[in-house]
Amino acid sequence: MDMQMHEIYSEQIAQQLIQKAYIPLQGEVTFEDVKNGYERYFKNPNKGTIVEYEDYVYISSWTRKKELFDNALHTVYNELKSWPEERYFVRDGGFKNWMLELEKKASNHEVLEANYRMKFEKYKIEKLPERPFCF
Repeated sequence: MDMQMHEIYSEQIAQQLIQKAYIPLQGEVTFEDVKNGYERYFKNPNKGTIVEYEDYVYISSWTRKKELFDNALHTVYNELKSWPEERYFVRDGGFKNWMLELEKKASNHEVLEANYRMKFEKYKIEKLPERPFCF
């Protein structure tokens, strides 16, 4: 492939990634964008791991808006209640115990914020991107 065709192809691929991204890759990112991105992701038949569901609840809790937090818990409950307990929730004592523990951890804002600070240090994040995150 010559350089000109490579450039055209690369631009097309970049546009496809932007269009298929679960959250906007440009401009402001609202909580609604993040919420919709997670919910679109959850509709994917080749879903990832339980971690994405936990992230959704943690981010919803981070807003400190009870309605958003409750909605995230409800969404996660409905999405995961049919997952096999013996495969995903045994070490937590079952699905219901896992949900209770998730709600408890996500409700502790001090621990959430400390965890974020620790990750900033671990990954040597000195400055967050100048991209507004609007609630």
